[in-house]
Amino acid sequence: MIINEKAIDAISNVLKSIRDLRYKTLLLFFVVFIIYLFQEELRHLFNTKLIDKDRIVLELDSHTLIDNTLNSLMVEAKADRAYIFRFHNGDAYYNGTHKNKMSCDYEVVTNGTSREAVNLQNMPVSLFSQFIKDVIALKMFHPDIATIKDVITKTELQRQGIKGIHAVPYYRDGKLFAIVGLDYVRDFGDVNSFIKNSQKEKDWLLDRAEQIGDLLI
Repeated sequence: MIINEKAIDAISNVLKSIRDLRYKTLLLFFVVFIIYLFQEELRHLFNTKLIDKDRIVLELDSHTLIDNTLNSLMVEAKADRAYIFRFHNGDAYYNGTHKNKMSCDYEVVTNGTSREAVNLQNMPVSLFSQFIKDVIALKMFHPDIATIKDVITKTELQRQGIKGIHAVPYYRDGKLFAIVGLDYVRDFGDVNSFIKNSQKEKDWLLDRAEQIGDLLI
């Protein structure tokens, strides 16, 4: 009788193990089926999280590098402010076309010089078309902004306390991608020799803008 009870218990345990294994197997098959069914969505979600995480870290390093490079540019040019405007598509018009905008994404200044980047975000390109045209044409080199003919450009620069400006375009894949600029807010004094609007200064700034622009993600 004791042997029979042990045999029954052993059989029961085996059956229980088989039943548990069957449930686990079914559960495993179910999980595999779900993964297979939603593999594209899961892959996209997984990749997105990885990209977001990596991009944040990457951009932090990039921001620091660009700021340091802009600061070096500002010091070499004896300017008071160096910055980068980037073009982007913001909201869409009702007809479906994009509303082109530009934002000051990077800015470094000397001690005592105001920071203007926070006020220069999401600006419609249409409001500053002449300024952008002059930058493209390499005509935004003004030791004295009083010589600027476009009233809108002159008024905006005066609002920021700017007395002289140099700004050049940066292209990527043949398209206008950004503007790299230098502002002078002090009396020119000993920096007149640098900002005299010569081809040498234009070439120098274009070369530096190319180097800085290539750092943009």
